[in-house]
Amino acid sequence: MMASHGFFELKSNDMEKLAITLKSNPNFGEIKYENGLITAFLSEEMDAKTLNESLFKNGIVLSHLVKRKESLEEQFLTLTKNQSN
Repeated sequence: MMASHGFFELKSNDMEKLAITLKSNPNFGEIKYENGLITAFLSEEMDAKTLNESLFKNGIVLSHLVKRKESLEEQFLTLTKNQSN
């Protein structure tokens, strides 16, 4: 349907620093905060180990790290949302 690199669900003791670090990383597009987690959508492929190492080098220790792919339904909703804008 569309090229999807997936997204990470993340949590840290310093959520503000985590969000700022993710926003400055060109591998990420949209960054959302909801339900106590940051959801960071990838614009390029990245594995969890690489992200975890990078964040740790920046002084960020994660207490939650999950990589997911958008479902077909989520991809469809994203496509139709973008077409209506």
